[in-house]
Amino acid sequence: MLDKGKFIEMLTSIVEIAKTQENTISQDEIKQYFSDIELEEEHYDHIYQYLSENNIKVKGFLYVPKQQGAEEKEQEDSEESKEIESKNSIYLNMYLQELADIEALEEQEEIELLMALINGEEYAKKRLTEGWLIKVVELAKNYKDKNVLIEDLIQEGNIGLLGGIESLCGKKEAIDGALYLKESVLLAMEHMIDESMTENDWESTVLAKTNLISEAAKFLAEDLGRVATLKELADYTKIEENEIKDILNLSLDAIKIGEGEEKHSKIQVKKAPKIK
Repeated sequence: MLDKGKFIEMLTSIVEIAKTQENTISQDEIKQYFSDIELEEEHYDHIYQYLSENNIKVKGFLYVPKQQGAEEKEQEDSEESKEIESKNSIYLNMYLQELADIEALEEQEEIELLMALINGEEYAKKRLTEGWLIKVVELAKNYKDKNVLIEDLIQEGNIGLLGGIESLCGKKEAIDGALYLKESVLLAMEHMIDESMTENDWESTVLAKTNLISEAAKFLAEDLGRVATLKELADYTKIEENEIKDILNLSLDAIKIGEGEEKHSKIQVKKAPKIK
């Protein structure tokens, strides 16, 4: 199974290598670079296509640009978000091709394997895992509107699947094995979605407070004729002093804070972590 993180990292590196060669690279060079990963020729076609879309000429590969619809052309996504989406898309296509080579689980086979697993038969793990990988993909599609990349949901769902299979092995009690695995997958995905939403809410709150502090600092500076102190900012914004300090440490903009009418200092604000 492809490791998403490693694959995307290698894909980024191969782009950088090509840039040092006047944006040109050969198919042999690409295959040599990816030699540690088992890839089929179709996988390489996806890689060639991705590189071509990023203005890299792949020797011996005929690049046919994909036609965009009117809505796609009007879309104002940043170059960075497009690049991330493209990398994830190529990974997903290659992963789905891998799954296409796996024989689907027949209903009776699944029942027998689940019974064997519950009774502690280790051999059932591998085949159940293989057979359930495509089911994880289908389950992930149910969350396509949750602002989480389906590739990440699949990866998290696979972790939930492996955990569910381990927990089910040797359970030796009356239990709906298929339902148990499904719930393990869904719980893993939902946990990831919850974490993502919590992170987004936190980031939105911090940004709102940062803007408030910045505007308050400007207003007080004009009103007082000097840089406002931390206490004055806290009194004006109703945000505790310690919280203001923490927010400033994450702020993208430098906000000056004075120490009173006689002493004036400023906190040099660090660059905030990149918001995903």
